[in-house]
Formats: sequence, C-alpha cells, structure tokens
Amino acid sequence: MPKPQKVQAVEELSQRFRSSSAIYFVEYKGLTVAEISVLRRKLKEKKAELKVAKNTLMRIALEHAELGKIDILTGPTGIITTQDDPILPLKVVAEFAKEKTALVAKGGLLDGKFFDRAQVVALSKVPPKKELLAQVLGSLQAPLVGLIWALQGVGANLVYTLQAISEKQSA
Repeated sequence: MPKPQKVQAVEELSQRFRSSSAIYFVEYKGLTVAEISVLRRKLKEKKAELKVAKNTLMRIALEHAELGKIDILTGPTGIITTQDDPILPLKVVAEFAKEKTALVAKGGLLDGKFFDRAQVVALSKVPPKKELLAQVLGSLQAPLVGLIWALQGVGANLVYTLQAISEKQSA
C-alpha cells in the first residue's frame, strides 16, 4: 500500500511533467547544499525550477504523465522543468557546470521527445528563442532594406540628372 505522501509526490511530479515545455535530468552528486541553492536561484531567474525526488517516484510520475520510460534515472538525479523558453535552463546548467564539474546533464525531454546527454549539450549551445527570432527577422529584413536602398538610389540619380539638365539649360 503506497503511503499518502508518496502518492501526493507522484501526482505533483506528474502535473509538473505535463505542464512543462522541457524537462532536463541532471546529476548533482558532489554539490553542496549551498551550491544547489545557487543553481536553484539562477534557474528561477530564467523561469525554471530544480526539483529533487526519488528515481522510483520520478519513473512512476513519467508513466502517469504518459512520457514513457527513461533509463537514465540512476543515482542522484535532479529534474529541471520550465514552462518558458526551453533553452535558457540549459544555458544556466552549462554555465554552472563550467564552474562546478559535479553537475552533469543526463538527458531531457523536449516536447515529448527524449534527448540524450550529447544532444542536451548540443542544445545548450543553441541561442535562446528571442535571439533566434531576432536572427530570423534580421535575415528576412536584410533583402528588403537592400531593395529600399537600391530604389532610393535610382530615384536620387534621377533627381540629380534632372537637376543637372535644368542647370545646363538655364546657363
């Protein structure tokens, strides 16, 4: 018979998994409580949250959330969830891991698709969503700006030519 606290913990985790745009699993073995608190604070600034739970409860919660089985839930595993930009928490983890090598990304779920450690590391190098949108907008805008300048140049040349003809005739 499951204990009520465990049932509640599984339900909370399931709800968190269902409502998240991204779920990342990290190994935190070797980090102090103070270091984990710093990591939590940095993640909170990016609208993400680090949660620690037993692997068994996480497995059950993943199945309840219909996200399938994940084989990386061994050892001390933390869960980072976000409902916002899915890349920002990875950037925080990558930056933090440079200082504290004890923090290691294990894998993650992004839009229901599993990413292994290497893929998560590659994702952490992708620019955030706002930067990507700015780059796309800049790419779309560049040809239009070039066209406008070209059209302005043609108009300006016509004006200069007409002005020169006018000055020549008046002289």
